[in-house]
Amino acid sequence: MLENRENETYSLAKSYGFTTICGHTPSEDGLIVEAPNMGFIRIDAGCGHKKKESRLALYCIDNGTVQYFEEKETVQGQQTL
Repeated sequence: MLENRENETYSLAKSYGFTTICGHTPSEDGLIVEAPNMGFIRIDAGCGHKKKESRLALYCIDNGTVQYFEEKETVQGQQTL
């Protein structure tokens, strides 16, 4: 799918009942892109790209909630996933 990221690819997967959850290409605004009606959820918010908007996004597939962490934020003392 990395080589063929056109919306038609996601639409084909959706026609079989799938929603593709993917990353690798960060969003410009540091937010995940939810488009289940188009067959995809893009979860790359740019963590590690050293941009002002870059952050880590955690997406829960059970209920669709999202939690963001700034790059320099630490999560010490919190439960592990």
